[in-house]
This record gives sequence, structure tokens and C-alpha cells, in this order.
Amino acid sequence: MKIRWSLVLILLFGINSCHKDKQINRSSKIIPPSSESKLVKLYSYDLKGHTKTIITGQNSVVFKNSKEIWVDKLRVLHILYKKNRKKEIYVELISDKGIINYKTLDCEAWGNVVLKKDKEVRIETERVYWNHKKKVFKTEEDKEVVSYKRLHPENPNDTSQIRQISKKLEVDVSLNPIKGDKTVRVEEGVTIIPKPLQKGEN
Repeated sequence: MKIRWSLVLILLFGINSCHKDKQINRSSKIIPPSSESKLVKLYSYDLKGHTKTIITGQNSVVFKNSKEIWVDKLRVLHILYKKNRKKEIYVELISDKGIINYKTLDCEAWGNVVLKKDKEVRIETERVYWNHKKKVFKTEEDKEVVSYKRLHPENPNDTSQIRQISKKLEVDVSLNPIKGDKTVRVEEGVTIIPKPLQKGEN
């Protein structure tokens, strides 16, 4: 009788331990964040040590064995210079959400994405990819892109602009079209030149 009870207890213990092992294996598939922080800030420099790019984000999360940082409020700021290096030009990418590759500095941005160059160019779309090595911004295929470009940015009194709607966009770090086009390269685009607002108009 004692031998039978011993066998029953051994079997129950074995079943419970197997059940626990299965639970452990199942839960181990959930990968928790390896690090979290309120703010992340990354810098890129040129050969002379000047700051070229600043990438920031809030509420960042990094997963184990990953090169990606998931962030809220992604901001990619590029500092460009004119030939005489006396004037800085700022090109900025902002979005609600984003992913930063902290090895390559490539970024993916989505949620109220805006690309802007000082007061000259503004681009709005759903998602933008930044290739840091090639220095290129690209949008998703078949996603609407709305671009605004001032006709005479050097004249503060002239607010006239070109508005373009397209389904694809590829520009360099200065927000100039790739391949040296003088206008933004678009597919099925519409171009509108609005009249500047007169005094007293809303």
C-alpha cells in the first residue's frame, strides 16, 4: 500500500514539474525591454568635429539583441552650412512615433510626420524613412505626400508658395529632389500656386 502511494506521489510531482517547465518555456518567449529611458539623444559629427545631426526621442525602449530604439516624439535635426559656413541651415524631421537604429542612425518615422527646411519647405505625410549613409529621405509607396515650397524665401514680404500633392517623394538632406531635378519628383502629382494672403484676410 505504501509503495502504491509513493508511486502516485511521484507521478503527481512529475506531472506538476512538467507543467511548470512548460509554463516557464512559454513565458520565456515574451521578450521584455532590455532598457528604458525618458529621453534619448544621439549625435553625428563631420570630420572636423562639427555637429551634423542630432536625433532625439522620448520614452525610449530598447529590446534585447536589437539595434533599434523605439521612441515617442522623434526629432531628427540636420545642421547644414552654406559654402561660406557663416550661416547655418536647419532641416528637421518630426513625428509622433519612430524607430532609431543606434548603429547606423537610420530612422523610420510615422504619425503626423513633418519635414521642414527653415521657412522654405514643408512636407507632410504618413511615414518617412531616413537613410543616414545615403543622406536621403524617402516616403512610402502610394501614400499621399503634401509639399509646400516658398517661391521667394529670401523675400520675407512674399509669402507665395507652391503646393504639390504626390504619391511618392525622395529628397536629399537639403530636401532637394534626387537626381538634380528643379522641382519635387512626383507621381500623379498636382501643383497649385496659391495667392498670398492680403492684409485683413484670414
